[in-house]
Amino acid sequence: MPPPSINMKKWIIAFTAIALAGCGEEPPKTLNEISKSVVDVSTLKLEGAEALVFGLKPDFGYDNSTYFFMATEEANRILPKLVKYFPDQKPDQVVFTLNSTLVDKYGNESKAPVIQLAFNMTDIQKINYEKGQFTSWDLLGLSNIEFLHPAGASIVREYCAGENNAEYAAAFCSRFI
Repeated sequence: MPPPSINMKKWIIAFTAIALAGCGEEPPKTLNEISKSVVDVSTLKLEGAEALVFGLKPDFGYDNSTYFFMATEEANRILPKLVKYFPDQKPDQVVFTLNSTLVDKYGNESKAPVIQLAFNMTDIQKINYEKGQFTSWDLLGLSNIEFLHPAGASIVREYCAGENNAEYAAAFCSRFI
């Protein structure tokens, strides 16, 4: 069999490039598919306001500071997908429940929600994600936080003790120092 011509090689390379370019991320079909870090999604109504609640995987396998950073990074990846792929979702707030592994005084482990980060949907819709310059530190400046367990406060204090986090998330961290 004769070797392929140079033109044939160019065509093969071109078709391969086109095929690979078409292999982008497939849009999620459900809210649960928006991220592999989401363990559940629910809707709550309280005093006439609706909240869309994402439960995130516990711990991400890191120390407290890194866990909180990774969780806020994940929230910052989920929110633009929510706006882009689910425009019919119009909750008043989007809430992320951060779960953690807790250890009682007997050494028994359990998973429990420790922090809730809430964001007004009107704020989320104003974010320019197209430029790629809106960081998780910026996102924290828009958050309302609730500690569901004393461990949640410890996680945030450890996060804010980090030099970069204290500097770049100063507005957020100043609430806890």
